[in-house]
Amino acid sequence: MKQVPFDFSKPLPPAPEPTPPARDLTKGEALRDVALDRMAKAQPGWIALVEQLICAMPAHQEFTTDELWHALGKLTPPEPRAMGSAMQAAKRRGLIVATGNYRQSERPDCHARPVLVWRRKP
Repeated sequence: MKQVPFDFSKPLPPAPEPTPPARDLTKGEALRDVALDRMAKAQPGWIALVEQLICAMPAHQEFTTDELWHALGKLTPPEPRAMGSAMQAAKRRGLIVATGNYRQSERPDCHARPVLVWRRKP
């Protein structure tokens, strides 16, 4: 292999601007929606209970799922991810809206991870 000499005294040409990869979330969103629907069908009574708790909140109240888990006490589903289905169902029904803010979870099993703050819609 023939080596080509490189002149280190000359400045390098500017690097091209990186092109961000195209983001196509539609397949991921579709798979998410299928999984959420499947969970909702498997846990309809429990999800309805979570929606009742949300409906009992005053309009504009902000909360996280921590408050819902606390209110549910020992009434937990066999699959903890059912809370995500319950929140998405409440969002689709227009009961709540995501604020875009996060708080650290106070539930020990969540290891202080950030959880989304929701707002009860009027």
